Amino acid sequence: MDNPNCQNFQEENLKALFEILKDNSNTEIGKLYNFSSINNYEQYKNSVKFSEYKDYEKYLNRMVKGEKNILTSYKIASYLTSSGTTNTPKKIPITEKSLEKYCQDFDINKEKVIREYRKKHGFGKRLLAHIYMIDKNKDLDDSYIISEIAYFDMFKKGKLIEEEHVGGFDLLFDPETKEIFYVKLWAAFLEENIVLFETVFFSKFILFLNYFKTNYKEIISDILNNRIPEDKLISENIRKNLLSMPINKNRLNYIMEECGKGFNNIIKRIWPQVKIISGINTKESFHEKKC
Repeated sequence: MDNPNCQNFQEENLKALFEILKDNSNTEIGKLYNFSSINNYEQYKNSVKFSEYKDYEKYLNRMVKGEKNILTSYKIASYLTSSGTTNTPKKIPITEKSLEKYCQDFDINKEKVIREYRKKHGFGKRLLAHIYMIDKNKDLDDSYIISEIAYFDMFKKGKLIEEEHVGGFDLLFDPETKEIFYVKLWAAFLEENIVLFETVFFSKFILFLNYFKTNYKEIISDILNNRIPEDKLISENIRKNLLSMPINKNRLNYIMEECGKGFNNIIKRIWPQVKIISGINTKESFHEKKC
């Protein structure tokens, strides 16, 4: 027997496909493949053959220069840059419509966890293990990855809650700061009630943990001395943010003692409220791991 959930999913996909074809029938690509005459999935498969990025590169170059109605009729929000894992990085247009849909579904489970936890306990923070290289006071003016565009869009639309994030928006968006793990661990050491650790790629979180193991003594010493070395590539805004955070010496001493015992299960020992560590692992299809 067919799975009704699977059938509903297929129906939703087809509905979305035909909406896109209709909306883009008068674009250059729509006319090339005769979108307006496609009425079912078989016609779509026969009309729109399998293709690669190189088949669209000439169109994208024109779009980047400002031409409209080439590959899409929808307004372009920004261009993301692929990670380049298969070859050189590629520019991919992100439309306002697709971004809206992406943000609707973006991290739904994590949003639910953090909101429900805060509602029940009255506290709970999330820590993004990196910083998006975006000036939050300006519009997007370069190529970014999709999560950067999505986070910035949610920020602009007021969908992010600043007090949920360790260090607030200053530690989410900053184009000048390069010592990201130093910054994030400084803030994390001073915040016990982290419920959610998140990153785009899980490999970045592994690097975060390795940095933690190697540099925790230095960071804790700097916190206790209320100083950030001048050679650290950290913006003045973030420096002021970190140096203004209340210091709990007992907690810092506790972290030193726990690290001295070894790093097995260190996240749960240092941040006992953690419920989720989230990231993407392209090799093992790893998305979320519950602690």
